[in-house]
Order: sequence, then C-alpha cells, then structure tokens
Amino acid sequence: MKKLLGIKSGIAVLMLSVMTCTACAQQNIQLPAPQTNGGLPLYDAMSKRQTSREFVNKDLSPQQLSNILWASYGFNREGKRTVPSSQNSQEYTIYVFTSKNVYVWDESTNTLEFFRAGDQRALTGPQDFVKNASVNLVYVANYNKIKGAEADKDVTAAVNCGFISQNVYLAAASEGLGTVVRGYVDKEKLSAYMQLPEFKKIMYAQSVGIVK
Repeated sequence: MKKLLGIKSGIAVLMLSVMTCTACAQQNIQLPAPQTNGGLPLYDAMSKRQTSREFVNKDLSPQQLSNILWASYGFNREGKRTVPSSQNSQEYTIYVFTSKNVYVWDESTNTLEFFRAGDQRALTGPQDFVKNASVNLVYVANYNKIKGAEADKDVTAAVNCGFISQNVYLAAASEGLGTVVRGYVDKEKLSAYMQLPEFKKIMYAQSVGIVK
C-alpha cells in the first residue's frame, strides 16, 4: 500500500511539474531594450545585405531578436516608427514564429505576447529551410487602417511591407545574421491557423536566423 501511495505521489508531482512547465512556456516574454546605436555603419550594412536560405536550427538571443524587431517596425520617436507608412496608417502587426511558440509582438512594450503553443515555423512556408530559421516573421496588414480603394490598399500594404522587410535585411546584416523575405506562403492555411478576420491580410513572411 505504501509503495502504491508513493507511486501515485510521484505521478502527481510529475504531472504538476509538467503543468507548471507548460504554463511557464505559454507566458509572455519581455524582451530587453533594443540597442538603438552602434552596429555596422549604414553603407557597410548595405554592402553586406544579402538573401540567405541555409540556417542553423538555433534560437536567436533575446537581444538579437529585440534589435531585429525594433529595426523592423519599432518606434524611434514619439508615435513614429523606424519605417514610413502611407498617411501614417501604421497598419502592420508582426507575428513571431519561434522554435517554442508563436507570439504577437507588442511594439509599444517590446513584449512577445503568447499566441499559440508549439513550434509552428514550418506553417509559414513550404520551403525546407523555413523550419530551421531561428524565427519566421509574418507581416499582417489591417486593411481597415488603410485609406483608399481596395486595389490601392493592396499597393500601399505591399510598399509598406517592403520598408519593414528591408530594415530587417539591414539589421540582420549588422547582426551577422541571415534573412530572406518570402511571398511563397500558403496564406489561406496560415490565415486560418492565425484566425485572422477578412480585413487582416498576410502580405509576406521573412525568415531570420544563423547562417550555416
């Protein structure tokens, strides 16, 4: 009887431990403040800018991720960002697919807000290298924030996304990382997974990681 009780007690402790670890894994992550000075000089970063499609399956440091996200779409002055947007629409949300979970980046607090559990990097693109990139950024445009006709909104969203992805290229070059922006995305499948309403559209995805 004592042996049976000991086994049950051990199982209970194990289950509690697993539940605790799961809860911890699903918490938000406060990133460190981005390093907004230093790095490579602009022209040096531009000279090193290139597309990479071979990655080591290894996480970025929190500091690297913070720097990349700030460069992509962070605030560099009150209410204004590191990238322009037509009529100051600021229509983008960035989803961050990591080896652990999926997060939504809150740029106002520099926090990764937990969205979905598990490694879902492969969902962001069918290419083999996608699942090995440290992070895959998915750029989602809120069309309700963009003024004009629907056809014009497509152009505006695409151009604004181009600003974001180019900043990631330059930041990646400065950090010694690789990146590739990708239009080859199963947007219907990914939108369903992300439960996006019709007025929120996936424009592109971008893989960032440590180059082989």
